[in-house]
Amino acid sequence: MEKVPINLEVDKASRSQNAPGEGSQEPAKEKVELFSKDDIHSHPLFYPNGHHKPLFDAIRNENLIVFYGAGVSQLAGCCGWVELAKRIIKEFSDNEYSNIEKNVLTDMANNDPRKAISICYSRAKNNNKLEDAYFKAIKESVTPSNNRKFADIHEKLLDLNAICYVTTNIDKGMETVNNMKLTKKKIINATNPSPSSDLAKEIRNGNIFYLHGSVDDLRNTIFTIQSYLKFYYKSPAITHFLKKIFGGNFSVLFIGYSLSEYEILQNIFLSLDAQDKEIIQSRHFLLTPIYTKDLAKFNVEKDFFKIFSVETIPYFIDYDGYERLSDVLSSLRAKIHEYTPETLKVFKDIDEV
Repeated sequence: MEKVPINLEVDKASRSQNAPGEGSQEPAKEKVELFSKDDIHSHPLFYPNGHHKPLFDAIRNENLIVFYGAGVSQLAGCCGWVELAKRIIKEFSDNEYSNIEKNVLTDMANNDPRKAISICYSRAKNNNKLEDAYFKAIKESVTPSNNRKFADIHEKLLDLNAICYVTTNIDKGMETVNNMKLTKKKIINATNPSPSSDLAKEIRNGNIFYLHGSVDDLRNTIFTIQSYLKFYYKSPAITHFLKKIFGGNFSVLFIGYSLSEYEILQNIFLSLDAQDKEIIQSRHFLLTPIYTKDLAKFNVEKDFFKIFSVETIPYFIDYDGYERLSDVLSSLRAKIHEYTPETLKVFKDIDEV
């Protein structure tokens, strides 16, 4: 059976304990283990140093918030950022951008899709025809090609029994699941809340927050750089909401984000003042899709996320690609039943009847 090399530790040279001039020790050899396809399939999550225990403690103590992004809906055929940017560019006629300009924008979309989207919207916002084309591309991009898979992945999220769910997606994935699972849950559009609502008070009952808006109200969704800046830095209600989430009372599990998509963490962290940053003590977690060949890189980059009190937990996608997330969520769901007290399970079952 083919073996996949996994670098579990980055090379580290041993510091010599000898006096200067007495010679030095040999550099420590890289520790290497081999995982087969069966090994990876039988262990959906790789837990370095037992980081899973605080995560399951949060589940058991019912103070877990699930924060999910585009990687969830992409499993059902929705677009990621790069494909979305390219769809928008394609909608614009040659009268708006020459072929050369479109090529420039397409290259930009590969490296900085949000910048490309922002440039396109700056051209479209004063032109009804272009604006319609812009919103058409967004709507098509968040429409799943596999409705069954779309419902299934969101149902698995709900099975994590989080105290609430926050998503930067604008699709209506949560509204496609079995209605029984949505009982007593509110669905809240954070970009257009009712005037008297306090978002922070709704962090309960498994309520669902569309942080960046909903496909039902495209004009108020958060896609451009301009809208990001206004939303995160000039909205006291959102700042208060984020303070409640990251201020120490809850643990947050990020799902559907890659190591390169750290903007949401950056925006959240920068929206808090210095005093708020001091109280971010809860451990948060990021489920991270990686290839085994990239584990050394992961070991380096995970230190970046510690700035935000986030522990990264990798899962390997060598054989199943990003579809692996579905198995990971199933594994988490099974673990929940191990960590949830039997009496609490009975009451949850009664509530769902």
